[in-house]
Amino acid sequence: MNSIRAFKVAGARSIIMSLWKVDDEATQELMVSFYKHWLSPTQPPRRGGANANAALNPPLRGGKGGATKRSAFLKAQKELKAKYPNPYYWGAFVMVGE
Repeated sequence: MNSIRAFKVAGARSIIMSLWKVDDEATQELMVSFYKHWLSPTQPPRRGGANANAALNPPLRGGKGGATKRSAFLKAQKELKAKYPNPYYWGAFVMVGE
């Protein structure tokens, strides 16, 4: 738990970590999926009109307009669970913080 404190003191608001040694491929898939959900825009850009600028600069949710960190993490974990039903691959991951 001291490593969590070190990350928090260094300014990390959230930490995704595993509770046990996990397969490298599964970890990579989880993180790619997490960032895909967190950073993807929630709506396609609109054309023309007063909302054109708003579409180009969507309001930030978590990362760059996608899901919140927590919901992106849960979606990624659910996708990993669908591919790897054994909890060894997806059950080790937890998000601490925001």
